[in-house]
Amino acid sequence: MTVKHDAEMKGVSTVESFRKLVGFVRDDLGLKPVLYRDYCKDPAEAGIVLVRHDVDHSIDNALMLARIEADMGLRSTYFMLHPGDYDNDENYYGRIENGRIVHQPDFFARCREIAAMGHEIGIHNDFFQLSFLTGRPIRELLLAEVEAFHAAGIPVAGSASHGSTFVREIEAVNYEIFAECVSSGKQRSRIVKSGTWEAETHTISLADVGLDYEAYFVPRNMDISDTGSAVALASRTFRADNMNLTSDEAYDLIRKTVAEIDGVRLVMLIHPCWWNEIVPPFWAMDGILPSGLKRMFRRAG
Repeated sequence: MTVKHDAEMKGVSTVESFRKLVGFVRDDLGLKPVLYRDYCKDPAEAGIVLVRHDVDHSIDNALMLARIEADMGLRSTYFMLHPGDYDNDENYYGRIENGRIVHQPDFFARCREIAAMGHEIGIHNDFFQLSFLTGRPIRELLLAEVEAFHAAGIPVAGSASHGSTFVREIEAVNYEIFAECVSSGKQRSRIVKSGTWEAETHTISLADVGLDYEAYFVPRNMDISDTGSAVALASRTFRADNMNLTSDEAYDLIRKTVAEIDGVRLVMLIHPCWWNEIVPPFWAMDGILPSGLKRMFRRAG
């Protein structure tokens, strides 16, 4: 038996195997993995799963999960977070310098590596805060990043709103930069402020900056997420928090939730920063030892 690289999460919740989780959703539940850029063209399709990665901190971990997914024949969408949040003007993406983003020398090459595996690259949107930090208009900043991705040979079709402390303090949501994305119970086209900085919500159309979708406004009726390293399962009528995916009972609860939904459209939100790679022991890897010696190591181990 070939032993594959895998990943685990040990935080508020424990997930023993990334492969088992995504394989369960695809193979046991029979949900078809689709990319956001494809699904937004025909959101009537059901029986699907959108696997989404918000890359807040570590592109190394993103690459690790991307390789596991590619090995499984699964494609997903990776949303890259520009610098500015977490009290840091520099991250894996780039740094803020003289009111602009200077991209890290290897950033686009690493995005291309992920895209070459069949995955989609998108933008993790914290542009209210980036505008505050740089003093530049949101549309100008966003358009510059979309164009930079395209110039690097990485077309981006969409964004996913980032939930920074800054936007909570100004009582906004980052997707409210877009005219099409109106939060329930919130006023359209209002002014948000922090000190002397201010911006108006809902002033940019997606098409005007070359985008097709905002992830939170793509239809879905079920969610599995690992926000804050705590696994949550939610549908329109049910929610379970702080789940540990270490037993058949936990997976049975996911199966039961899916069975109660007519036309499942599941979003799996995975933050790569919470996951650690599980490297097989050297003797279990292909081409290292003859099969007889592998069996001996397994018995001894």
